[in-house]
Amino acid sequence: MDTATAHKPEEARIAERARVLLGGRIVYGQDFTCECTIRDLSQTGARLRLPAGASIPDSFTLIDLPHGQAYAARVAWRREDAVGVAFDSAFDLRDAVPPELIHLRRIWMAARFR
Repeated sequence: MDTATAHKPEEARIAERARVLLGGRIVYGQDFTCECTIRDLSQTGARLRLPAGASIPDSFTLIDLPHGQAYAARVAWRREDAVGVAFDSAFDLRDAVPPELIHLRRIWMAARFR
């Protein structure tokens, strides 16, 4: 085994991540939101950059504003202004949504056309 390979840390991610720069919205409760920037994205999670001093709960919904995707997310790690999240499920807000997700679609539409 060569030494470069021997010292690489184990990669814990299940899905390959893509570096992105996307506008996002963290939603918890019915009306509480926090803007964020999505910096890395995969099928199973994301790295988010938060505004200075922002405080978010351990679980919330993340809306990918440009793509109209909503993710039930939970915090995997926190560091200064960044948060790593794991996705439990995903919803396409561009399609018809069940009644319990209508508020997410409204938030997405309002943010998208600002």
